Amino acid sequence: MKAIKKSKLTEVLKSKGLSEGFLDTFFRKLKKARKEKEYEKLTQDPKYQALLKKHNLKPVDYLKKNSLSDLGTAVKY
Repeated sequence: MKAIKKSKLTEVLKSKGLSEGFLDTFFRKLKKARKEKEYEKLTQDPKYQALLKKHNLKPVDYLKKNSLSDLGTAVKY
């Protein structure tokens, strides 16, 4: 399958009558899906899992919203 550049695809889709807002959302969702797939691949890596187990670490929850007040509980001196 031949790769299509984003600019060319945007041009073709605009000529078909799609709005620019729709295209922005479409490309943002594609980018997010690619990043999520990469994240899943990395977190399921056996080396990563071995390091977590060896050092008794918990995986970072990137979806959790943290505030500055949470920083004091995360850092222990």
